[in-house]
Amino acid sequence: MTNRVFSYRGEDNWSDYENPAEALQDMEDDDVLEVGNTFLTGIKREPQPAQFIMDADEVLENYDLRIDDNYPGDFSDGNTGSDNVSDEAKAELNSFLNAWAEKYLNVTFWEIDHDEEITVTQEMIDAFHANQPIPLPKFKFEEPAND
Repeated sequence: MTNRVFSYRGEDNWSDYENPAEALQDMEDDDVLEVGNTFLTGIKREPQPAQFIMDADEVLENYDLRIDDNYPGDFSDGNTGSDNVSDEAKAELNSFLNAWAEKYLNVTFWEIDHDEEITVTQEMIDAFHANQPIPLPKFKFEEPAND
């Protein structure tokens, strides 16, 4: 299964087309299917929830800020215990947070990696109108084979 998608529109408005004919159809619908115009391709990827979870340093910083909000003044500075948390303990917390995120959170949006423009050729237009496979150039990034 490929994660390559095609789109006439891009940036923040990617279509999720599995084949280039759908992008060309979008272009025809907008009266812009002409030689030299471009459409897009890229690799669709779902981000992992763990990349959005706080890490141990951020948790400890938030912990310190909450203490400071509740007990303002110099007497709480440096007395929260967060300065004494070892790298090993932080790694343990990071591991727990990441595992929890992967288990309980489900990202349902996607983003595009390795996007590139494809210039429309007359051969593409002819194939589109004949309902034939669209001839494509060699992509700069090829997906790894799924063996």
